Amino acid sequence: IGITSGGKLADECEKVIKIPSGLQPRAALGYLFFPMLGVLHNSNIIKVKNNELNEMLNILKQTDKFGNDGEALSKKLREKIPIIYASESLGAIAFRWKTQINENAKMPAFYNVFSEMNHNEIAGYKSMDKKFAAVIIRDKYDDERIKNRMDICKKIMEVNVDVKEVYTEGEGILARMFSAIYLGDFVSYYLALWNRVDPGPVEIIEQMKKKLVQ
Repeated sequence: IGITSGGKLADECEKVIKIPSGLQPRAALGYLFFPMLGVLHNSNIIKVKNNELNEMLNILKQTDKFGNDGEALSKKLREKIPIIYASESLGAIAFRWKTQINENAKMPAFYNVFSEMNHNEIAGYKSMDKKFAAVIIRDKYDDERIKNRMDICKKIMEVNVDVKEVYTEGEGILARMFSAIYLGDFVSYYLALWNRVDPGPVEIIEQMKKKLVQ
């Protein structure tokens, strides 16, 4: 089963779920994720409950709130190098924040997860300066030991860099995941505006791809 806008992938797959073309992949998350979720549910690989989907949709309807929160956080991250952290279970969300800031705002950003960063990266905070800023994505269902590590590390980090915390919303995993994704997308969008760059094109990536096939 292929989820694609067409091309070679569509030709190779026995069944195709066609999605709109012309979008940057990072802007097509809804088109890519939810068909996959439906396929996995219908194949009895995972179970998705209607109330979980409805909770997520109701939270994401609060566009103005996410936009305002994203703009406010972007002001704190202006002219900084963000480092995004989350628990291992939400590591993909932290990675999404990093890549959205890279591609939309055209600026460096990095990510890591707890507890892995405790074994190495935290040592680097001894010599970090104010050009960096840390963002910790927190989830009420994180393991209590991870929450404790975040609390301790925040105090260590704050000695040298600004540390911001954001919280997932909702009870179900879909609501918690996508509330954090939505906020991160708005942060990257407003950072692009502060940087006076178009969040859409990624010319440097396209240049690299062209050179690779030469």
